[in-house]
Formats: sequence, C-alpha cells, structure tokens
Amino acid sequence: MLGILAAVLILLYGGKSAGGTGGVFENDIRRFKKVCYVTNWSLTRAEARFSITDIAPSLCTHFIYAFANIDVESLSLVPSLKVDVTEGDVTGNYEKLNDLKKDHPEMRTLLSVGGALAGTSGFDAVSETLFSRKKFSINVVKFLRRWKFDGLDVDWEFPNLETKSKFTLLIQELRVTFDRHKEKNKPPLLLSAAVGVSETQITQSYEVHLIADLLDFINVMSYDFHGSWDNTKITGLNSPLFSRSARDTKFDNTLSVMISKVTFQDWALNRWIAAGAQPEKLLLGVAAEGRTFTLADKTRTDIGSPFVSAGEAGAYTKTEGALAYFEICELVYKGVTRRWDGVQQGPYLYRDSLWVGYDSPRSVGIKSSYVMRKGLGGVMLWALDLDDFSGNFCKKGRYPLLTTVNKVLDGKTIVTIDWPSGAERVLPHSTHILGLSVIFVFKMTRFN
Repeated sequence: MLGILAAVLILLYGGKSAGGTGGVFENDIRRFKKVCYVTNWSLTRAEARFSITDIAPSLCTHFIYAFANIDVESLSLVPSLKVDVTEGDVTGNYEKLNDLKKDHPEMRTLLSVGGALAGTSGFDAVSETLFSRKKFSINVVKFLRRWKFDGLDVDWEFPNLETKSKFTLLIQELRVTFDRHKEKNKPPLLLSAAVGVSETQITQSYEVHLIADLLDFINVMSYDFHGSWDNTKITGLNSPLFSRSARDTKFDNTLSVMISKVTFQDWALNRWIAAGAQPEKLLLGVAAEGRTFTLADKTRTDIGSPFVSAGEAGAYTKTEGALAYFEICELVYKGVTRRWDGVQQGPYLYRDSLWVGYDSPRSVGIKSSYVMRKGLGGVMLWALDLDDFSGNFCKKGRYPLLTTVNKVLDGKTIVTIDWPSGAERVLPHSTHILGLSVIFVFKMTRFN
C-alpha cells in the first residue's frame, strides 16, 4: 500500500532556496523536463492513427520525432518515411510538428536518429574517423536547420567495447559543431541521447562521466526490463520502480530474485549517477505500453509466473508481446483481473492465459514523485501515440498518463512513495510554488 505523507511542506522565507541555486536544489518547479517521443510509424496506422494535430503542446517541454536514418555514403541524416518531409503540395510531418511552435514558441523539438531497429552500421560509419565525425556533424546542423528542429537526439542501440570511445568522440564533435554554428541571439542546438539501463550497457557502451558533461539531457530508457524475450521465462513488470526481492519474503525463486535485483528503475538511475551522470540531466523513461505474456498455467498469475510465449498482438498496434496503454484500457473494460504490486510500485492484469505488466496513472504519479525526490531532470515518455491521446479508450480524458506526469511535476498533485528498506535516497528537494520556496519532506508511515 502507499504510505501517507506525515510531513509535506515546509514554507521558507522570501522564496529563497534552502540549498542554494542550481542543480538538484534549483528553486523552480518548472525546471522539470517532460520529454515526449513522437513516432512516425504511428502516423500511418490504419486504425487509432496518431496525427500531429493530436499533440497537446502544453503537456511536453520537448518533443522528439523518431526516427531519422543515417546515409552511410553521404554521412548525413535522411528521413526514414516519405511522410516525414514536404513534397510538392503535401506537407510533411517535420514541417507540421515545427509549425506548432508558431503558436507555442516555448516548444522545443528534436529529431532522433537511430532507434532499436536501425542497427549500428550507420553510427559505425559516421563515428569511425575524425573526418566522418566532422562531416556528419556539419550535415546534421544543415538538416536540423532546414527542417527547423531545435536539436538532435542520438539513439545508438548500442555501442560496444570497440565503439564505446567512438560514441564519446561523436558526441564531442556534435557538441563542438552545435556550439560553433549557433545562430545569432539563439541558444545552440540541443543534444540528447537515449541510453540503455543494463549493467552491460552502462559499462560497455558508455563513458558516462564524459558524455554526461556534453549532453543537455539524457533519456534513460528505463523500461522493457521484462518481456517475452526473457530467457527466465517468467512474467515481470515492464518497468518496476523498485526490486521485489527487497521486501518480499515470499518471492523466493532463486533465479527470479537474482534477476529482480538489477532489473528495476531505481537501480538503473543510481547506476547512471554512480558512473558520473549529473542527476539533473537524467530523465526517467516511462513507457505508455505494457508487455504481454501467454501464461504456461492459467492458475499461476503472480509476478514470476512461467510463460510460454508473447501475448497476442493488439488490434491497433499489431505487435506481439506489447499493448499500448489505450489498448490496455479497452481490455480492462472487457473484463480482467487487476493487481497492484506494492513492492515494485506497479500494476499488472490477467485474463485467461494473457498476462500484462504495464504503467497506470497511479504508478506514473509515483514515478514522477520519485523524479522530484531524487532531483532528476524530469520524465521522458515513450511515446505519445501509446497513451490514450484521443481520450476515447480510458474514459479519463486525453493523455491520462502524461497528464499525471504534469500534475505531479508541476506541484498540483502530491504523491507519496513507499520506499523499500535500503533504497537510496537524496536530500530533501526544494522547489518553487506560487512564489514560495518549498521543501518536500518525505516521511512515510504504513497503512492497511
């Protein structure tokens, strides 16, 4: 169960920050980033199609359009779909997205290059030599300026031990080039990266202490901890906040305990910080989708139950092993059994042989509160088209997950966290609400 807040707010004099200025103690609640990915393939779905007009500009500080590809011959960015760019009288989605800034000048847009399906050959080519890095960086600036993006997001999945240093050199060259080609009276182009969360990825893919200084923010892909690809063949939450083995004495399957110790969000964020990343640059990734399984035994429905395969594809997203949040809502209204895991702070559901681990407004609210408590930079949402962007499925208005993120990070809703014993915390985080400096003091008690 959630704890109740025993001591919530300490109001301080004159709007001053209790911990000084900058970094974790920045006394402005609006500093939290809400970074939202826009996927171009969702713009071509047959049903439940996402459109640029479905975007709610006020709900995100940054929009990242995914994905562009790399042309290895010219060492430049190229669109991955025809709908991305304007041709003749047909306005492309690059232009549609950036046109929103005319009425919402506070919006920032980035173009993401790479992605899970892109492979590594493009990044291998552009990072190989000083010449290739320089040429690619110049071409990136030209491409972003042409289509009026405010920056680049690098989603290289994933550098290995041989290319780890080249990833750093590529980021360095992009940063130098962006700064050198800054437009008059405008900030330099933004530079972010989407990064992995496993121990292998963190240690073998990144020189964290070097890239963290160069990036404006880091999109931590803190989801897909469990899915139908798991060799353990046991069910698990897509993005558990804490380890189940921390407090659950009934969770005694040796393999399950071993896996759960390093497959949760709190561990991943702490690991990135320990490796040298500034907390205020790290964005906690939240996925607006669930991972689905086909149970081996319909009577075994707990977390850690055996499964035989991925769950069936959703009617709209048509991907085995995954359901968009709006598809999960539709499933709920058809009748399922829902459960809440109080240790990992997340929901799951099941019906017949289908098992789904996902995020809900409740769990997303807790994670947003965690972001504030840890002094992180904000929340990254993957992706807008997976939330209930139309408001037609969940009956909670448009974007129920993203709206929850905003309410918590903007200080309109206070959500408590039931911290497991031994979980690493940080000092109280001071922030700014209605002209007063406020410290959130999280002191928890349990209730049944």
